[in-house]
Amino acid sequence: SLLISCQHLDVSQRLGEHAMSALTSLARREDAGAHSLLASEASTVLARMFVNNEARSLLSREMIGNALETMGHLIEHRTSRHAVVAVHNTIPFFVSTVLSARDEGVQKAAGWILVSLAVDPELGFHVIAEGGLVGLAVYASSEGGRQQEEAAWAFANLSSQKQNAEPLMSDVKVLETLIAILKRAKNDRSMSENNPKACLQAIWTIANLAVHDHLRRSLADRGSIEELNRQLQVWLDPSTNGEPTEDMNESRESVAALLRQALRALANLAAERTNRA
Repeated sequence: SLLISCQHLDVSQRLGEHAMSALTSLARREDAGAHSLLASEASTVLARMFVNNEARSLLSREMIGNALETMGHLIEHRTSRHAVVAVHNTIPFFVSTVLSARDEGVQKAAGWILVSLAVDPELGFHVIAEGGLVGLAVYASSEGGRQQEEAAWAFANLSSQKQNAEPLMSDVKVLETLIAILKRAKNDRSMSENNPKACLQAIWTIANLAVHDHLRRSLADRGSIEELNRQLQVWLDPSTNGEPTEDMNESRESVAALLRQALRALANLAAERTNRA
């Protein structure tokens, strides 16, 4: 009934708003994912609303925000992710929303959906093929550390598949964004202000790309080696650790993994003779 009401906004806008709000509340429940068939159906309905200009024009700003939040919860399920991708032009809609949304919450919701699709090994290529990299790059450029970490995580997952390496390198914004995330880390800032998790995912992406011998020279030419060396200096510097915090142990684990991936990346890059100088 809620889904039907959402699809008939032209009959009753108020009823549709209440239905969307109720659907969002249901999606927030921890056991919402147990009903994968319903999640898939709801995701399909919402995706069709997003890409249909007439249907979308009936959505208020609040309803769009609720609809994106709802999908952000439902998309944790594989069936929902596949249902979303099956609707033509859904990924470009999310990209457009990330690029143009004035509401930070709406942008975050759309960005998280792109991330969720990108980290699915069965769907990552759809994100690339339908222009999702630019949306992820913009999402990664957000001031929020959580968004940076999520977007870098998406890039790391995409880079783990051989067929994605070339398009990731071909999009200039991807490597620029990864290095920009890394440059935020400073020696004179406390661990709580730095973002080792985001840096870890960014370095992991570079390390994955450096596995491919035909990409090593380009990675070096675009500043990867210099930044990786700086990362070693930053995170090996005791002053970077700052004062103890509640999540210090988790942060230290991230730093240890970060250092391992940085060394892995440098070792792969050094396999290219021209990079050794």
